[in-house]
Amino acid sequence: MNALEWLAKLVTFNTVSDRSNLEMLRFLATHLQGLGYAVHSVPNAAGDKAALFASLGTGGLDGGVCYSAHMDVVPTAGQAWDTDPFTLSVKGTRLYGRGSTDMKGFIACCMARAKELADTPVQQPVHFCFSYDEEIGCLGVVPTITKLGRDLPRPACVIVGEPTLMHVATAHKSIASFDTTLVGRGAHSSNPTLGIHTIEAARFVLNELAHMRNELAQQHDDAFKPNHSTLHVGTMRAGQAVNIVPDRCEIGWEIRGLPTQNVHGFGDALQSRLLDNSDFVAIGARATTLLDNIVPAFASSASPELLRHMLRIAGHSAAISVAYGTEAGHFEAAGIPTLICGPGSIDQAHTPNEFIDVSQMDTCMAFLRQVMG
Repeated sequence: MNALEWLAKLVTFNTVSDRSNLEMLRFLATHLQGLGYAVHSVPNAAGDKAALFASLGTGGLDGGVCYSAHMDVVPTAGQAWDTDPFTLSVKGTRLYGRGSTDMKGFIACCMARAKELADTPVQQPVHFCFSYDEEIGCLGVVPTITKLGRDLPRPACVIVGEPTLMHVATAHKSIASFDTTLVGRGAHSSNPTLGIHTIEAARFVLNELAHMRNELAQQHDDAFKPNHSTLHVGTMRAGQAVNIVPDRCEIGWEIRGLPTQNVHGFGDALQSRLLDNSDFVAIGARATTLLDNIVPAFASSASPELLRHMLRIAGHSAAISVAYGTEAGHFEAAGIPTLICGPGSIDQAHTPNEFIDVSQMDTCMAFLRQVMG
């Protein structure tokens, strides 16, 4: 199959993150094994999901380039699609389907190139790492990375195929997500003074987070847009009925930090601010803030020679930074030089009627043929 045929097949697998990805994994593994690749599966604890790691080489399999992507996609529920999101639809030069850009388009190109490589002796080892649960915090790639150099070959460098319109990216922000829980006391709304009102207490949490957000905006790095670390409140869950004083409120918030920003301590910082706020303390609610997950910031350690080589192949003069998080930070934390370069635009990711243009698939195939030559 060529890359477009591969994409048509891959889109049919419903790999939304709350579902198993094993059907798609087995399909990919069967093809790669048939081509002569050494294929390994790295399952999660429950056994209902797994990452795939495949290698091809004529000698030792350490070294070479690893091409990393995630098999999971975001949900389509509640989105207004014009076509079936799990059937690839072609309209002009656009290929519509969930995951077409993020990031089954890149996997499709890798699989098409995998067949070409199997027919020609490779000069250096080639690896493919296809993971799960990226869309819920870059979780699924971590167990595989811990095995590199021990149970699995250790590549010399990694290319993460997230959509960059085939530009080479060398940096992105970290993502730290926090959960703040307020616990009070329920009461009948006819006498709310008998309760401890957690929604009332939540306004102090939101005010303190707003102050923290403004402070984060003071440090700039013009390589990013926006050019500073950001803080965002994404969820709030509270209350059972309008006539009950709410005894619990849960607030979900995140920081997207510049690579120079240490985001780990912001939960403790919020706790200290609340305890120092006499008006919050007077309400009587108990606050707890926990770090839910962190996606490491990414700052590439690729050598100048490697970066120049990849830029030349990609046809660009300079690298870019991207605003979204990827597994690149995890690979870098493991000491493996990493770059991000993949087909499609991040503007299409997660949207209804997600699409990738045929020209991006063609450009990606040309890139892979030169890198993997």
